[in-house]
Amino acid sequence: MIGVIDYGAGNLRSLVNAIRSLNREIRVMERAETKGISVLILPGVGAFGSAMEKLRNYGWIEEIYKWLEAEKPLIGICLGMQLLFEYSEEEGVFEGLGVFKGWVRKLPKGNLPIPHMGWNEVILKRNSSLLEGFPFPKYFYFAHSYCPFPEDEGVVIGETLYGISFPSIIGRGKNIIGFQFHPEKSGEWGLRLLEFVLERVEGRC
Repeated sequence: MIGVIDYGAGNLRSLVNAIRSLNREIRVMERAETKGISVLILPGVGAFGSAMEKLRNYGWIEEIYKWLEAEKPLIGICLGMQLLFEYSEEEGVFEGLGVFKGWVRKLPKGNLPIPHMGWNEVILKRNSSLLEGFPFPKYFYFAHSYCPFPEDEGVVIGETLYGISFPSIIGRGKNIIGFQFHPEKSGEWGLRLLEFVLERVEGRC
């Protein structure tokens, strides 16, 4: 059973439909309850500070820590990936989950529009057991104004160029992976990537 955390920040329909199209059972959860869940997804909608407040109010912060201590699989998408870092400067300074060291900062504007909206290329920077065999580079759909700046470059699996090269895939070990883009909104290859990762964190491959 795939568990999607609903912290009340927006519409999860695209993600739910994408997972169901892969013939997976899914449960959308507001309150912290992971019984019967095999993979936990932290989705990406809203602002960093309010998202952390809702996770705290719904009891998810402690539950996520327990989940990761048990080395169970977690997938972060867009804001969900950013929440795994220590701090964000979005609309102030806010503390995140601290799974990875580093800050979430606004993309430098330069000559490009912010937010970064639309299709862009993701290139692998290093190998990951969760992505080994997937045919990168590929284009995926982005919708964000902020991105992580990790202290440890070793957690950066994939990068994307938009004025700067920023981390578009991060991860550690065989149970934590995050995408700055939205696989569920990225057409055929987005669904293939989502299925590819789910199969590996579920131990089907």
